Amino acid sequence: MIPAQSWQNSNQQYYSQQHPQAMHPQQHHQHQPHQLQPPLQRQTLPKTTTLAKLYLPDNEIRRVSFDNSVDYARILQLVLPYVNQDLKEKDKVTTNSLKLYYLDDEQEYVRFDTPQEWAEVLPTLTFNKGPIKIKVTCTPTKEAKKEKSPSRKKEKKSQAKDKDNSDDSDVELVPVGAPLKNFSLVPPPSQLPVKSPPEPITSPSEQKAIYDKFRSSHHELLAQAPKRVDSPSLQSSQNIPSSVPVFPAHHYSMSIDQKFAPQVSQPIFKQVTSSTNQLPSAPQSVYFSELRELEGLGFNDYARNESLLRKHNGNVKAVLEEINGARSSQPQRTFDLEKSLKELNDMGFVETETNRTLLLKYKGDLSAVINELMS
Repeated sequence: MIPAQSWQNSNQQYYSQQHPQAMHPQQHHQHQPHQLQPPLQRQTLPKTTTLAKLYLPDNEIRRVSFDNSVDYARILQLVLPYVNQDLKEKDKVTTNSLKLYYLDDEQEYVRFDTPQEWAEVLPTLTFNKGPIKIKVTCTPTKEAKKEKSPSRKKEKKSQAKDKDNSDDSDVELVPVGAPLKNFSLVPPPSQLPVKSPPEPITSPSEQKAIYDKFRSSHHELLAQAPKRVDSPSLQSSQNIPSSVPVFPAHHYSMSIDQKFAPQVSQPIFKQVTSSTNQLPSAPQSVYFSELRELEGLGFNDYARNESLLRKHNGNVKAVLEEINGARSSQPQRTFDLEKSLKELNDMGFVETETNRTLLLKYKGDLSAVINELMS
């Protein structure tokens, strides 16, 4: 029989021969250094599909994917259904109307329209991260252009008609030279219409017509006023010296006949007829020229005018002041401002604002207004 100790030794020798590292781990590490295994590299397979964003007309965005080996014609066929999806049958486009643009590294859209350009661009686009961006535009067909052009012409014609038929009644036209209402010194009592200034008079016949109208309006105005009869006290006071300073008569030699009468050879007083107190054909008074001037102003009472001229030593201005003073002492009458302005305008006084101010100042007394306008 084999002893037990020898059997164990034989087993250890056999095990050590078969597993030397297990029996002597330190010796094994000293003689055979540990060798590090290189890490396993993760192999990535090349992409076979590409994601893309299609930026269609009308601000519509579509996300599509296609094979990397797709050619330019296939891209057009892929984009066309999305473009024609919401269009009518007559408005649908073809691949010839499509225009494609890709977004490059400089964030600019670059157009490509040939298979060669697409083949050169596709590798650079698929290398970038994220989906590639393709912008799609289309040109309208000839039929669509024809349909749009008549409508534009009709719109232009309708706009032109609207401009021609626009109602301008609310626009108030102010003639050149007329005063503005906002800058009036005296506010008008009512909203008066704007009157255009009269046209310039060039012919003597027109001047004569205006002068005759001026004289007739004065006669009508004075005929409405009550006549004043000189009292005996007034006649007896002719020799009493007046406190009004006496001015030479030639200072007032410029009469209204010289300002407004037409340039004719015959004297103007022969053309004017009066029912009473007509001036004599030949000068019989020393105040003949003054009487003629007063008659031109519309004061036809020959006897009273001569009496007042004798009183004031031929001073026409003093006579007019006394006549106006006598009229102002009479009860005040209401007057039509618009009618008075029209009469002054017909007489040739076209400054509307000045006429209105003077009429309000003299309370509608046309004679006083005319005297101040001519002074």
